[in-house]
Amino acid sequence: MKQNLSIAVAGVGGRLGGEIYKAIQYADDVDLAFGLIRPGGKAIKGFPAPLLENINETAPEFDVLIDVSTCDGVIQRLSETTKPMIIGVTGFNSEQLERIAQRVKKMPILLTGNFSLGVNLLLDLAEQAAQKLGSGWQIKIKETHHIHKQDYPSGTALMLAGAVNSGLDSDLLLEPALHPDEPKELQENTLPIISYRQGEEIGQHTIILSNGSEEIELGHRALKRKVFADGALVAARWLARQKPGLYDMNDVLNR
Repeated sequence: MKQNLSIAVAGVGGRLGGEIYKAIQYADDVDLAFGLIRPGGKAIKGFPAPLLENINETAPEFDVLIDVSTCDGVIQRLSETTKPMIIGVTGFNSEQLERIAQRVKKMPILLTGNFSLGVNLLLDLAEQAAQKLGSGWQIKIKETHHIHKQDYPSGTALMLAGAVNSGLDSDLLLEPALHPDEPKELQENTLPIISYRQGEEIGQHTIILSNGSEEIELGHRALKRKVFADGALVAARWLARQKPGLYDMNDVLNR
């Protein structure tokens, strides 16, 4: 009988980490090996597996690590294991990114700013639209998240901006703004990113392309936070079979 994939999750005390370990419990082909919390962090009542502060010789065996903790936490884990590792954290500095780049020589690492399969499909569509329509169209990005999210623009919005620039084979200057301070007019060679913070919105992203005569909108809205957990498990199943190297969700979608 085929053995289930054993997954460890770092950052189980956070919103996304909580969704991931719950999704593992409902899946038939994966098991939760253990959870990782920050040193001195509070224990999670009713957590269905061992809770650890680091990966050491006493940690249960596992096949894949999903890390949705912090940048510093990820870097710590890189020195603790060579097992396949999925990183769902953004905001790394150049030194930390270099550390990740060095570790992919020894282990498979998947780095992403968004686990949603739909968002990663949207990235492809954004790049294709920018490439086919060319520089004659004005483009802007809008993103909406809950009022508790303080930073802007979102990591996903920045990924979409990268996809647009890749499609245009250009380097448009990003022009972030927090609504209602959005630019009244679109400037040449800029890519406005308008951020909204309202209610308990999980995440909504829209790319708008216009030439003055017609307008195209490409968008995605997360209806449940579970969508990110489901995508993380799809990535884990895929990464478990890969050789050392650096991957992203586009590799998973093209499996």
